[in-house]
Amino acid sequence: MLRQIGKATYLMPVEEGMRVPGLIIATEKLLKEIEIERPLQQVKNVASLKGIVGYSIAMPDIHWGYGFPIGGVSATTSTAACAWRPFPCSSKRSEKLP
Repeated sequence: MLRQIGKATYLMPVEEGMRVPGLIIATEKLLKEIEIERPLQQVKNVASLKGIVGYSIAMPDIHWGYGFPIGGVSATTSTAACAWRPFPCSSKRSEKLP
């Protein structure tokens, strides 16, 4: 599932349903020491979200979270960010979000 592409960097290739690949920042030793399967599933889930761009990233402190893994990072289009907000917002870049 993961392919090492650097000393402490692993790539999760795009699979069915994923819009972007996953990128895991961790050493081999760290990956062996932590419970990784459930957080990796969350990285995959985040990579499937509408509006995600680039990668679904997991930092070295990755662990199971509520929806996103703790230590997870993603970038989205501005309209996707609005879709995740619990209250109405505009996707106009000129407006300042609270």
